[in-house]
Order: sequence, then C-alpha cells, then structure tokens
Amino acid sequence: MNSPLASSAEAARRPLPVLGIALFALVAGGATLFFLLRGEGEPLTLPALEKARALWAKMGPRDYDLSVRVSGAMSGDHAIVVREGKVVSMKTGGVDAAPTAWAYWTVPGMFDFLAEELTRAGKQGEGGGETVLHASFEPVYGYPRSFLRHQVGDRQSIAWDVTAFQPR
Repeated sequence: MNSPLASSAEAARRPLPVLGIALFALVAGGATLFFLLRGEGEPLTLPALEKARALWAKMGPRDYDLSVRVSGAMSGDHAIVVREGKVVSMKTGGVDAAPTAWAYWTVPGMFDFLAEELTRAGKQGEGGGETVLHASFEPVYGYPRSFLRHQVGDRQSIAWDVTAFQPR
C-alpha cells in the first residue's frame, strides 16, 4: 500500500503536462515583451521625429560629447566626440571605432537612422510581421534620447539610450 507521502513525492518527480509548459511559455513571453516595451518613449511617428529634428536645428550645439548604450544585435557602449557637426573620435567599449561607423552617431545621423526605421517598418507592415518602434526626444535640444525596435514574432530587438550628452 502506498502512503500519501510516497504519492506526493512520486507526483513531484513527474514532468509537467504539456499544457502547463505551454501556458508558462506564453506568460513568460508576454512578461518579457511587456518589460521590453514598457521602457521610456512613445511610439515613433514621423511628426514627432520632424518636431525633434526642427528643435535640434534651432537649439542643438555643433560641438558635443555623447555617450550611447546599445543593446540587442550590436550591443556596446559608445563614446562619441562631435566638433563642428562632425564626429572627430568614437570609442566602442573603450576601443577606437572604425571611421565608417562615425556618421551614424551624430545627432543628425541618429535622426536619419530613425527616419529609415520608420520607412522600413512601413514596408514590412505591408506583408510581414508588425514592427514596434518607440523613441523619446530630449525636450531642450531635441536629440533622440532613446530608441527601441522590436519585430513582433522575432526574439531579436535593438535599443539604444543616450546615457550622457554634454554640449561643448
């Protein structure tokens, strides 16, 4: 005769039913997406981008130092020095970055990147999965403070955050 204690120990060793595993995966995936998308920023729109670009054109300095943390496909910390509107040095993880990457990391280059993302998301929406784009813009100068792109159904996202901005 089996004791109640032996039955509960035996039940604890049995694998979870498939339905339980599927439910756990669904909840975990939803929670991951919620925490990924709950960050700073609103959905990126062309009017918001153009408003920020106009503010930068009016208020943005030509000389500044910028620190950006990128996560996702090409993660790393970037330290960028811009003088007269052009990158004069850039380090990624403390190592000199290739000059071919520099143009993307001026504020106007970041605006261009966001515009390209909006265009790409519109084209993907015509036949592919939905692309979620979020961004926030700094209220005084207008530079992009944060960006997130998440392709629904894809595990790979990309995000960046400006961690420091110093006008010179």
